[in-house]
Amino acid sequence: MPLCLPHRGSALLNALRHGGAESRSWSTRLFYASLVAVTLWILPLLVAPGMIETVMRRFHLSSKSYPEWYLQQVVPAMYSFGNEYARSVADLPLDRVFTDPKPVPTLWVNHYPPRLFTFGNRARAGRPPFFIYCRSRFRGHELLTKIRVNGDDEGGFQMTCIEEKFR
Repeated sequence: MPLCLPHRGSALLNALRHGGAESRSWSTRLFYASLVAVTLWILPLLVAPGMIETVMRRFHLSSKSYPEWYLQQVVPAMYSFGNEYARSVADLPLDRVFTDPKPVPTLWVNHYPPRLFTFGNRARAGRPPFFIYCRSRFRGHELLTKIRVNGDDEGGFQMTCIEEKFR
């Protein structure tokens, strides 16, 4: 005779079905809703080129608007993109920077290629003006970005995206 144990199912499903104590809390509902929202954001990445471009622009710090960039911050960073970074004093054609033979050395980075300059590495970057080149690839799509870095009167930097190609 088989042993039959009472099966209660998933605690999450039970809470949602039966209105358990966990589902009454607004913070729990908000947490579950955010999980669903993030899942619905990530799934189209597998098939929608527009979604791929939007997420790649986030990593190049070149989203079309601040709200678009801001809303994506709850979505975990994708480590499955191939991200490259290059820096040059010369203004090179964007299409040539990442083709062999490479005119300047490139680095592979996990995510946010411009962070190699923006997040505390400015001393190593050299004196402006210079150019930062970024390339991200995912599922046959590619985003290339060229950023000009200028100095300002206060010793800071200004970054301007001057060319971008998605294909």
